[in-house]
Amino acid sequence: MKNSKKKLSEPALDDKNRIDQNYGEHAIESQKISENTNGNFPIVGIGASAGGLAAFEAFFSGLPFNIDMGMAFVLVQHLVPDHKSILAELIQCSTSMPVYVVADGVKVKRDCVYIIPPGRDIALLNGDLLLLEPSEPRGHRKPIDLFFQSLAQDQKNQAFGIVLSGTGSDGTFGIRAIKAEGGIVMAQSRDSAEYDGMPNSAIASGLVDFILPPAQMSAKIMSLVEHTFVKLPSYNEAYSKTDSIFKKICILIRAQTGHDFSQYKSRTIQRRIDRRMAVHLIDSSDKYLRYLQETPNEVEELFGDILRGVTKFFRDPQAFKVLEEEVIPKLFVNKTPDSKIRVWSPGCSTGEGAYSIAILLQEHMDTLKENYTVKVFGTDIDRRAIADARAGIYSVSIADHLSPERLSRFFTLEPDGANYRINKSIRNMLIFSVQDVIKDPPFSKIDLISCRNLMIYMSEELKKKLIPLFYYALKPKGFLFLGSLENAGDCIDLFETLDSKSKLYQRKEPAFGEPHIRRFGLIPVSTSMIALLPHVTPKAEIIKNLSSSDQKELLRSDTGQAEDDEKAADTGEIIRALKQELQAKDEYRQALEEELATSNEELSSINEELQSVNEELAAVNGELQVKVDDLIQSNDDINNLLAGTQIATVFLNHKLEILSFTPNATKIINLIQGDIGRPVGHIVPNFVGYNLLVQDAEAVLKTLIPKEIEVKISEEKFYTMRILPYRTQKNVIKGVVINFIDVTELVKSRESRSSVHKELLRLAVAVKDSHDAITVQDLDGHILAWNPGAVKMYGFNELEALTMNIRDFIPEDLISEEMEVINKLSHDKVLEPYRTRRIARDGTDVEIWMTATALRNKEEKLYAVATTERSIEGVDNDIREMIMEKSWRDWNNLILMSV
Repeated sequence: MKNSKKKLSEPALDDKNRIDQNYGEHAIESQKISENTNGNFPIVGIGASAGGLAAFEAFFSGLPFNIDMGMAFVLVQHLVPDHKSILAELIQCSTSMPVYVVADGVKVKRDCVYIIPPGRDIALLNGDLLLLEPSEPRGHRKPIDLFFQSLAQDQKNQAFGIVLSGTGSDGTFGIRAIKAEGGIVMAQSRDSAEYDGMPNSAIASGLVDFILPPAQMSAKIMSLVEHTFVKLPSYNEAYSKTDSIFKKICILIRAQTGHDFSQYKSRTIQRRIDRRMAVHLIDSSDKYLRYLQETPNEVEELFGDILRGVTKFFRDPQAFKVLEEEVIPKLFVNKTPDSKIRVWSPGCSTGEGAYSIAILLQEHMDTLKENYTVKVFGTDIDRRAIADARAGIYSVSIADHLSPERLSRFFTLEPDGANYRINKSIRNMLIFSVQDVIKDPPFSKIDLISCRNLMIYMSEELKKKLIPLFYYALKPKGFLFLGSLENAGDCIDLFETLDSKSKLYQRKEPAFGEPHIRRFGLIPVSTSMIALLPHVTPKAEIIKNLSSSDQKELLRSDTGQAEDDEKAADTGEIIRALKQELQAKDEYRQALEEELATSNEELSSINEELQSVNEELAAVNGELQVKVDDLIQSNDDINNLLAGTQIATVFLNHKLEILSFTPNATKIINLIQGDIGRPVGHIVPNFVGYNLLVQDAEAVLKTLIPKEIEVKISEEKFYTMRILPYRTQKNVIKGVVINFIDVTELVKSRESRSSVHKELLRLAVAVKDSHDAITVQDLDGHILAWNPGAVKMYGFNELEALTMNIRDFIPEDLISEEMEVINKLSHDKVLEPYRTRRIARDGTDVEIWMTATALRNKEEKLYAVATTERSIEGVDNDIREMIMEKSWRDWNNLILMSV
């Protein structure tokens, strides 16, 4: 296991918004660099919570071993902050890639796996992984969302976001950022997830490209990585080559949806096109153009991808804080309760920004203790987004971007526990409609326009048309609220800058009575037309897109409400009394509501903390379960090993009490299961002549020196008893281990070898002192043994003879006959003595009596021949026969015993 040990100081970052706000000003400067230098290989972000370990293992089991993956993997899981995680060790068992626990500032490398450490948030910047102190309390942290957002900003279309098993909704907001940058999003299929809360939340967002079991995700990622969308040239080069195709794609979108994207930034559109090509594994723009022509539904999918952006409640909280304090109060100045306050939010997407402003307006009205007629118009060209905005239902992940007070006051948790619904009091303030701000008539008499992060996708020419349009739509002294990366551009003389950082502007009035917008070509020069403009109703073209109730509300908002909710029937005193009573009841009701809201807030906070703790505990339990399973497997392996080797083992604690034993130990020491916990000295063993077991075990426990003793159990059973210290992994002595190894056969063999050895020693002396020539030769006739009697008889010393062949000693006329001896010995063990001749060193013939004996291995296969040779000169025939018979018998016994 390889663990990175690099440690750096924590970066001085204030909160999660440093990631969400595109890394502030620095992101703008580093964007081009990161696209080219950090985009060398894709980075796959994988988020999980409870049940994540099994999902991680399944994911990596689908990756092939020992090949270049061409990408890196970053795992983000909800971990207990003060608990040492073993996730890295467990994941290492599932992949051949090195697995690292992230150290602050480490550079991401391809074909590596990186794992978040406990108690830290993690983010990516310019290819470096940074560790952050969590800015939220335990139970409110969203580390997956945070990392996914930074991954999207850093890797653009080479970012992969995967949401695996877990409860809650962490990751849902992060995949929105990945999708907005052209990356790929996957979620675990519901039936394969141990906990489906997080995958369900991601799937419900409509942002997920692929819903798969983890084991199938890896193959899909590899096919996408091999696709050309991760290896594209720079965008400018891509545009020049595919300019005509790009225009044709815009024509197809306009023909089917009615919306023209040709004036939007081509880089943004191209990125979305690249992403759709990657999803369908299409490797060229012309092929994708044909696919669009043949598949109308793909035009809608591309249209949706182009429109999809990152939005949330109170996005850029600091800017909304300035809006709340500096602008919202001014909207109510000199207004009577029957006055109308009108807000327009063009490009509202799914409505979070528009609802955020409505909440601020309601809060200020509560402060004033007055009710005003407030209408917030949210418009967008995406019908699906407008439908979501009208429904007012959002994932529980919105809790990350709303204060507990606002969440409990303005939202209601749905029965399924997975979504919040915005309260009716706020919903009734909004009217949502489909509108193309470029070609449809704008609203008029607007107090505040909030157009955030819409113009960043538009060309400069389009911006120059849009800003004067906003100027026209605003009332005198009306306010304009733009996104953090937007500004009024060349039309800045139409607006006064209130806060440059928060992008808040106020409409200027013309100095000489002629509107500034005239020089931008949006309004005709005719003064009569200028006079007529304030009376024109510009919403006629978009009313048809509203629901019937919203149509009535919109028309009523323009015409005003009829003067009444009636003349007073009673005197002023009665009216005042009723008002006081109503006020008292309202105050009592308000107190109850505030108390209930406080209780709900506390309960919600406690519930969130408990949920987070449960997720973390589930993750820890998952890791521990794996370790328990491994331990059970190891114990089974050890038990089977001990049983297979027939080794009897007894485990004693430091008090020499029996902890456990193997079945074979019961044959040596009279043990039963009831003996566990008893001192070993209370057990009567079956030893013969040995009674020092307790003393020897105590000696080993005291000196830590192992002891080995041979013990006898019966007349026929012998064991080697080894007493060793019992050591833990931390090298702590906890007792002793006694092993009994059956050496019965070894002892018997040793005794037998001892007897044979003595006999061989006796015979060896006899052979050495014998006057007979005793030799051994292999089947090819090479001399293998040559005793002193042979030296004396033939004149060749032992070293000389061992280099010679038996043929060197046989007269030429006897060679054929003598070599037949081997054939005869292949059937007989010993040949009867016979007379023959041998040639001595001096060349003379020596007449001898010879006995030949076959040497065979265990398989009874002949491998050598032993001979006994004696000279017959001057020996009486009877004596000669007696000597030869005795010699033959002794030698035969020797040979047989040797074999």
